[in-house]
Amino acid sequence: MNFAAMLLIATLGNGPLLHKVGDCTQLEQSEEGAKVYMDALLVRLNQLAAEGLSPSEAIKRAQQEPELNELWRQSMKASSCY
Repeated sequence: MNFAAMLLIATLGNGPLLHKVGDCTQLEQSEEGAKVYMDALLVRLNQLAAEGLSPSEAIKRAQQEPELNELWRQSMKASSCY
């Protein structure tokens, strides 16, 4: 398992935005939509890993980034919609 995947799994339990959203867009209701958001999230987590942060440092930093939190929210929403 790569570093970004481990961070993703670790932040899953700590994410403040894990809730099911009732109104789903057409993109969010598709497999492609869920993949788009998850891929964008993994790209950013890989960037944090490339900066040499420890997993715990990367998780803390990831939770403080508004853009990453929005990607997280969108990926969780798309996952619940799909």
